[in-house]
Amino acid sequence: MWNDLYLKSFQLNEKTISFLSKYQLFKVDLIQQAQLQHRLELVEAFGIRKGMRVLEIGCGQGNTTVAIADSVGENGCVVILLVPIAEHR
Repeated sequence: MWNDLYLKSFQLNEKTISFLSKYQLFKVDLIQQAQLQHRLELVEAFGIRKGMRVLEIGCGQGNTTVAIADSVGENGCVVILLVPIAEHR
């Protein structure tokens, strides 16, 4: 219930709206939109910019990877390192 109240009051910023439009993502999924906005804010907070090379360790489904890749652009590079669940044990 609190989740519904939060989502009703949640506002997407211009950067998130632009990203969603550019890649045609999460058209009706408000939770995914909110999570994407958080990921884009993290990428900005980490100072990831065009042309950078970034190593992402444990990328999971790759949702943050997409935000990083968009930020580094065509001349940048994102390398991912998958960590299999079995190795966590």
